[in-house]
This record gives sequence, C-alpha cells and structure tokens, in this order.
Amino acid sequence: MNTPTPLPPLLTHDALKRLLSAHTIELPARARFALGHSGLSAAEVAALDVNHVSIDGVQVRSIIVVPNRDGRRPHLAPTRRHPISDDARWLLGCWLDVRRSRCEHHRRLMRTTMDDRGIVRCAACGEIHDLLKTPLFDSRESERMSVSAIRHEFQRARDQLGLDPAYHFDTLRETYLNAHLWANGGRGDQK
Repeated sequence: MNTPTPLPPLLTHDALKRLLSAHTIELPARARFALGHSGLSAAEVAALDVNHVSIDGVQVRSIIVVPNRDGRRPHLAPTRRHPISDDARWLLGCWLDVRRSRCEHHRRLMRTTMDDRGIVRCAACGEIHDLLKTPLFDSRESERMSVSAIRHEFQRARDQLGLDPAYHFDTLRETYLNAHLWANGGRGDQK
C-alpha cells in the first residue's frame, strides 16, 4: 500500500508577518521573502534583474516580469508576468532606494571604466553602468545572489525568529499557492 506524501507545512499568518516586518532581518532579505510569498521560487527570485521589477529603477510595478528558470529547458527561457503583493512592492521600493544610495553615480555623472569582459562599470563602486540591467539582489562575493544563499538566509531568519524548523524558502510559495487555490474555489489544505 502506498503511503501518501505528506503535505508541506504552510506558514501561519503570524509567522509571515514576523518574517516581513522584523527589523532584525535585513531589508533585502525581507523583500526576497515577500517575493517568495508572492509565488516566486528561490531560483526565480535569484534571476530577477532591476528591469524585471521597475521601468526606471525607482517605481516598482505591481505586475513584474519573471524569467523562467527551468533547468531542463534553459534554451527556451520564456518570461511570464506575475502580480506581487503590496508588501513585496513596498519592500522592493525601499530596496531600490537603498541600491541607489550606495554610490554617488545615481545622483551625479558616473566616471566609468571597462572591465575584462567589455562591460562598462562605475569606476567608484564597480556596478554595471545601466542600473536596469543589474541583478536585483547582489551578494558580497558576486554580482548575483545565488539560490542556495537565498535558501540559507531564510533558514537563518527562521531560526532567529524561532519559527517551525520545517519551514523553508519554498514554504512561502506553497503558502501563496494554497491561499490562491482556496480563493479560486479549489480545495484548501487548511481550514
């Protein structure tokens, strides 16, 4: 007899609120968590560039462009339009403000240099000349934050807040999908 696969745990409203509002968790992490709760996977969050969420690097769209991250078919790479929550939109707006305040080149003329690969960059901070083409979330080690770093960051925040150890980054997406299914007349798993 086959035993059914247990359903993944879903975030409680209180746990989600704590993840998105805890000031002990850095702003970009809370923005990534809000995107996860808007239905994006960790790979999709890592793949976002500034132009996927904003036309001008200031205002955040309510419907963003999400690149496909299907490892089985990387040559197809279609994008999809996806609505995000108000929390995600607000946190992303705050994050873009922080990104623009990192270096003077966002307020003044940029002194540029060209790297080994022929990419024009700011001579002061090394960021790509065109803000819209830069990765939305960068890391200290590289230009784009990795999927594993996003998942580990969620685990650290979960442990710091004392949340259920069964929660992982994809629990955010599962919670979104469950709520979306329930709202559209499907069978909800909790209630």
